Amino acid sequence: MQEPQKIDRSTWMHLIGAVGFSIFVVLYFSQLLTSDGFQNWSAGAFWGFSLFIFLFVIPAAAWLLNLAFTREPFVVVGPDFIELYSYRSPRQKPLRIEAADLLNVDTNWVKGGGDQHSDLIFFLTEEAYERLHSLKLWRRRDPQIRAVFWNFTNAQLNPAQAVQLVKEQLQLPLEAPEDPYEPA
Repeated sequence: MQEPQKIDRSTWMHLIGAVGFSIFVVLYFSQLLTSDGFQNWSAGAFWGFSLFIFLFVIPAAAWLLNLAFTREPFVVVGPDFIELYSYRSPRQKPLRIEAADLLNVDTNWVKGGGDQHSDLIFFLTEEAYERLHSLKLWRRRDPQIRAVFWNFTNAQLNPAQAVQLVKEQLQLPLEAPEDPYEPA
């Protein structure tokens, strides 16, 4: 029996984001501690910048640090299941999809491909699609091909490697599923 394989979030990507946000905090406090402080700023600019720092920047940096240091995996692929964890709330109970419910998996990721989404696309059986398609976990749903699109970003593997791992662990067909949108 194969051991379940974990795909973790990228620690470095989240740390870089948190450092980027912390630059705003450093600028705020360095301005506050200068001899002029915020004297040359209008009251609206001061309060606007302060609210931006305390209501957006600090919570976003804390959330990114939480994601960077969480011990929860992003995806767990076992020999007969796949568990998907929420990107935003890693401690939430994962969604478990049994291998019997999964026909195939693919990705719409393009290496070096600009503004493309990095989704894992799960092709489900009709019963599984009816049961799972209404969950808020999915970025997009496609009833024509009974597929759900799960946002796969900032992980330690790229989406193509994740698809390969899932196909090997669950013993799914290695060829890509037929694309109903491509002309014949």
